[in-house]
Amino acid sequence: MVTQLFARKNLGWLYGLLVSFQLAAQPQFIAKADRYTVGKHEDFTVTFTINEQASGFEAPAFKDFTVLQGPSRSQSTVMRNFQTEFNLTFTYVLRPKRVGTYNIEAAKIKIGREILETKPLEIKVVESSPKSENPNDPSNIAKSAAYSRIRVSKRNVYVGEPFTATYQVVTRVNVGNPTVIENPQYTGVYKSELDLGNNIQPTSEMIDGTPFNVFSIRQDLIIPQKAGTFAPGAMVLELPTQLPTNQYDFFGRQYVQTVKQISEARFPTVVVKPLPTANQPENFSGAVGQFKLDVNLSRKSVKANESVSLTIQINGLGNVKLVEVPTPELPSALEAFDPKITEKIKESARGMEGSKSYEYLIIPRYKGVYKIPPIKFSFFDPVAGRYQTLTSEELQIEVTDGPVAAPGTGANKGMGLSTSQEKERVTLIGKDILYIKTKPGTLKPPHHTPLLVKQRFKYLLAAPFVVMLCGLIAFFVIRLRNKNTSALQNRAGAKAAREKLKGAQKALAAGQMQTFYQNLSQALWLAFEMRYNLPKSQQTQTDLLEQMQLNQFNESDQKQVLGLLNRCEQAQYGLGTANNMSQDYEEAAVYLTKFLNEL
Repeated sequence: MVTQLFARKNLGWLYGLLVSFQLAAQPQFIAKADRYTVGKHEDFTVTFTINEQASGFEAPAFKDFTVLQGPSRSQSTVMRNFQTEFNLTFTYVLRPKRVGTYNIEAAKIKIGREILETKPLEIKVVESSPKSENPNDPSNIAKSAAYSRIRVSKRNVYVGEPFTATYQVVTRVNVGNPTVIENPQYTGVYKSELDLGNNIQPTSEMIDGTPFNVFSIRQDLIIPQKAGTFAPGAMVLELPTQLPTNQYDFFGRQYVQTVKQISEARFPTVVVKPLPTANQPENFSGAVGQFKLDVNLSRKSVKANESVSLTIQINGLGNVKLVEVPTPELPSALEAFDPKITEKIKESARGMEGSKSYEYLIIPRYKGVYKIPPIKFSFFDPVAGRYQTLTSEELQIEVTDGPVAAPGTGANKGMGLSTSQEKERVTLIGKDILYIKTKPGTLKPPHHTPLLVKQRFKYLLAAPFVVMLCGLIAFFVIRLRNKNTSALQNRAGAKAAREKLKGAQKALAAGQMQTFYQNLSQALWLAFEMRYNLPKSQQTQTDLLEQMQLNQFNESDQKQVLGLLNRCEQAQYGLGTANNMSQDYEEAAVYLTKFLNEL
């Protein structure tokens, strides 16, 4: 009885072992996501894993998502229970395009003649990122250590009254360069981005008893053009936040983990009040602020046909750029040309201040004294809460010498003339009428040398060809010089890239992961800089991808290059593994050779 029971147990164990061996031997192609509910601006990872050697991997379209990274290819071999387990994995980092529920279609791969497919994945995209209840979750720690905010200089303004909006990052840890994912949607306003200048330096601020550093990353000057509630939405940033870990290097320096969190800051609501209609001047044209009016003539006494300048200038603090300068009323005897417009406006955190002037060139044609009526300019003062009107003095131009305007022409409007002066005008006009001859005179052709015979004409005829020849010679000389300079720079850059690759090879042999990936990254960016003429300010993965697409770089190679750069970046922050160093070195060597050979 006992023997039979023992035999049954052993047979059951053997049967289970055989079934597990059979299942392990079957190829399995599985798709997984690290999260199935994600925020609209949140990144997530999708992996496709096959447990046998395979080829011809075909990823789904990802039509409802933006591919930020991938495919990153990795493989591993592990001995477990006297069996060798093999895994080939393709990894993508995705970001949703909109809120909703979407399917990631099946991926395909080929094993021999058989084609395997994964099951579709359902991803739910919500407005904001789901919050983890775990206080030790790195994303929760990152959100409390660094976040973004928007500060406005005024919460109540009038239509046309400028105010500033400052976009800030508040942090108590080190952060990388933030990437703007979404900006507030400005409508019905004038907006201008201000130069921060020296304001980029951080300031210290105590928040709930904890010291924080505050960085201003952008500042906008905003002038609302219509009344109502101004709430343009939110600014969304990808904020690389460096969190300390419990790991230390050989020298006792603490490793950090970079968490690319999504930080959202809502724009504070600003109430825009309409301008009062009571006591609004007829000549009011929308100027809001505190202004001064200056009107002056360059000369008050001139002769006929001499010029004089009339300058009308508005200066002050307010919506200066949008101000309409009043137009003067000039007597018809004064010929005025279109004004020369000059603006000297400075935009700063105080608002918009400066001057706007119109300079009219005036030429009097007739003798006399001409008066220019006072010029009026009205504006609304938001500090005083009322309209104000500025009025200039009456100006006068005396034309001391010149012809007198004929009666009935309207040229004497704006000045007073005596009867004797009107008679004098008739006499002067009579002097200008000449006798018309009734008989033709004799015309003789002038004596001159034929044009083709003149020596000067021959020189002029040859001049364009001489200029063209000199231009061609200068063009080829400059081109040859630039070519030689570019070749020298390319040789120096190629040499530096190869040196970095050698440094990576030495670090690989010594097992120094961070040094290896640092040298590998520098070698790749040196090659990209020479191949695509990328300056340091544009050495980002986005700019690199754009250049590779413009140069018709293979799409598969684009993804491989970006995946390699991502692994280099992660490894330098202590987030990578040393398992794929040899494979990464081989990939980098292939692409470096390709780029350097094309120079």
